[in-house]
Amino acid sequence: MLDGIFGEIPRSRVRCGLCLADSVRYDTFLDLSLEVHRTASVSEALRSFTDIDVLEGDNKYDCTVCKTKTCATKRLTLAHRECCSSI
Repeated sequence: MLDGIFGEIPRSRVRCGLCLADSVRYDTFLDLSLEVHRTASVSEALRSFTDIDVLEGDNKYDCTVCKTKTCATKRLTLAHRECCSSI
């Protein structure tokens, strides 16, 4: 399988700003889109890709734990495939 070549998979973690519960999701991918035209290097683009986003206003998070639409933080990172072998 082509996706077996990659040793990393994207991990999305959203933390509720009210109850602090984490929601973690792992995805598969065949490529990674980085905005290198806005940065000085690929390393900087990767750091930007993993920056924490604040979900607020019209983009509030609907927490499944506290059942509230609230501000939250979201961060995309790359996880080692071995930690997520069920994917």
